[in-house]
Amino acid sequence: MKKFNFRQLHRQMAPFVIFPLLITALTGISYRLLKSWFGFSRDSVHFLMVIHEGEYLGDFGEPIYVLLNGLGLIFMLVTGINILWKTIKPWFISNQNFNKSQK
Repeated sequence: MKKFNFRQLHRQMAPFVIFPLLITALTGISYRLLKSWFGFSRDSVHFLMVIHEGEYLGDFGEPIYVLLNGLGLIFMLVTGINILWKTIKPWFISNQNFNKSQK
C-alpha cells in the first residue's frame, strides 16, 4: 500500500486554495473592523460580505464556493498538521530519550 506524501499534496493544492482563502479572510476581517472600530454602517460595507460569502456567484455558485472553500481549508489544515507532526515528532522523541537518560 502506497503512503500519502502529505507535503507533496499540500504543495500541489496550495496554489488553488490560497487566493479564495485569502479573499475570505481579508473581507471578513475588513467587514468586522470597519463596522466595529470605524463605525461604518452595515449597508456601506455589505459589499465585503457579498465577496466574503461568494454571493456574486449567484444562487447556484455560492454554495459550491462555500463548500470548496471549506473543504480546501480543512484539507490544508490536515496536511499541514501532518507535516508539522512529522517535523516535530523526531525532536519530541529524542528529547524524551534525553530526559530519560538524565534521570
